[in-house]
Amino acid sequence: MDRKTFSNMLLKQREHANVGKNELCRLTGFVFSRLQRIEEAYNNYKISLVILYLKPLNCVICIYNKNINFIIHDKEDIISCVKEMRKNVFTQRELADKIGVSYVGLANIERGNTECHIDILLKILDALDYNIKIDKI
Repeated sequence: MDRKTFSNMLLKQREHANVGKNELCRLTGFVFSRLQRIEEAYNNYKISLVILYLKPLNCVICIYNKNINFIIHDKEDIISCVKEMRKNVFTQRELADKIGVSYVGLANIERGNTECHIDILLKILDALDYNIKIDKI
């Protein structure tokens, strides 16, 4: 999946919840242009913004494969999810090389020192054969 497809999932979830852009801006504290950039996938954005976007819609991120399902409620869930998905499959260095980021960058994401962005998360999911969806709470 790419950022545009994921952003389209967010937009559909907002529309399904019958929440307008102005209302979501009020509920999240986003300025209108930030909401536009997220929904139209203009550039990379932090997962914490997705979590903030989904809370008023009563939705969460679900990361899954045929054996495991992770529910993402907050930034700490992303950290533990990335660690758990990678464990016993790749070393940090191997996964970093596979997705085209530095080893230090991936290590900082797993330690919580750097916030994960959607493009990196989607690359990690692809490399580890996981899927992502948005579900109602």
